[in-house]
Amino acid sequence: MHRYSRMHLTPADAMRSLETIDLEEKSRIAEGIALIAVLDQRRDFLAAGYSSMRSYCMDRLRMSEDKALRRIQVARVALRVPGLFEHLADGRLTVTTAAVLAPHLGPETATELLERASFRSKAEIVQMLAERSRPRALASMAAEHGSNVEPVSCQHAPAHAAPHAIPLELCAPLADGSAATQHAPAHAMHARRGRVSPAVTGG
Repeated sequence: MHRYSRMHLTPADAMRSLETIDLEEKSRIAEGIALIAVLDQRRDFLAAGYSSMRSYCMDRLRMSEDKALRRIQVARVALRVPGLFEHLADGRLTVTTAAVLAPHLGPETATELLERASFRSKAEIVQMLAERSRPRALASMAAEHGSNVEPVSCQHAPAHAAPHAIPLELCAPLADGSAATQHAPAHAMHARRGRVSPAVTGG
């Protein structure tokens, strides 16, 4: 029997052990990001011979570039929004979903957004952020064009509407700075001449 065999455990014992390990892992991830935040803010990586926190994470800790950038991004925001650490520690957010949410967390939005994003998937959070920003984008468009922009409910858009038809200003940015159009719902809307209307496919 190899050292990692757990076939002797009852189903209840196996699930209980896995749940304990899972919670411990989430807590350790939050602790690790807290340490990244400290080393990054104090620039301790310089004394260790690394030019950046990204370089330290990739070359010293052997993280992938994506993993390093996500954790650094979340760590920097969590210094301003400590509640982010708690959401990571108990599993309400993963590092991936926290990275999507992080750019939108400010003094006036953190409490609301952290609560609304809890236990949601990445796609759900992207959609939530897009829907949340839509009224402000419409108001901005109306002011820019000097006319009333007719609000059209996304709920009534045709199911075949193409995701790429969403205006970039209505898309929530991802951790890498790109627009979140790949996660847009099928009922995406697009703006045309200051008026919001269902996207038309074909042609």
